[in-house]
Amino acid sequence: MRPHHIIHVSGVAAFLAVASSAVLAYAYPSNNVAVAAPNVPVISNEVVTSTVPLAEALEEVKEPIFGLPISNAFDRVTKKTFGLEVHPETSPVQNDRFNGFHVGVDFETTAAEADTEVQISAICDGPLISKQFAKGYGGYALQSCELDGEKVVVLYGHMDLERIEPEPKDRLKRGDLIGVLGEGYSSETDGVRKHLHLGVHRGTGIDIRGYVQTTSEVSGWLDVLPYLKP
Repeated sequence: MRPHHIIHVSGVAAFLAVASSAVLAYAYPSNNVAVAAPNVPVISNEVVTSTVPLAEALEEVKEPIFGLPISNAFDRVTKKTFGLEVHPETSPVQNDRFNGFHVGVDFETTAAEADTEVQISAICDGPLISKQFAKGYGGYALQSCELDGEKVVVLYGHMDLERIEPEPKDRLKRGDLIGVLGEGYSSETDGVRKHLHLGVHRGTGIDIRGYVQTTSEVSGWLDVLPYLKP
């Protein structure tokens, strides 16, 4: 079975209406309390998750169809992969503050890139839903895309919010510039290292969490790496 059986809700207009009214918290810090950005409404702690088993969601993809979000993308995945269980005591990131299963892929930057612009590009065709600030991310952008005709929501996290160029409802093509990563350990990244967190949420539900607390929830997201094509 292909790993693309996603709950479909037709109509970008309806989807954008939901996106503009509510988002979920980014993650669960070490005290396991969900946090959200100031003045950003939270719908509830009930998350729309897929009924597709995790094993099927992680099934190998035969034909990658997404573009790369960042240069040398595959070489940058060195710390947090999709589905990795993370705790401050065992995390591959020093002084990490998060707990849970990582539902994205982290693309790291090099020491030489600490003071240079690192550009982030759209991995697929589809409109920008929103660009906002959230605790745990700093700046982030959300894009609505399709995967074999089914809706997914792509999250680009830890970006310089002021440098995200497209506006909500602007239609992006794969490879279009979205913006640049935020400065590491600054308010632009909410105090974390300079890197890209790329998450792909199944369906049209808006859930911007970077971590979940149970393995069953992981199936609400997709491991984006098998879908990326240079």
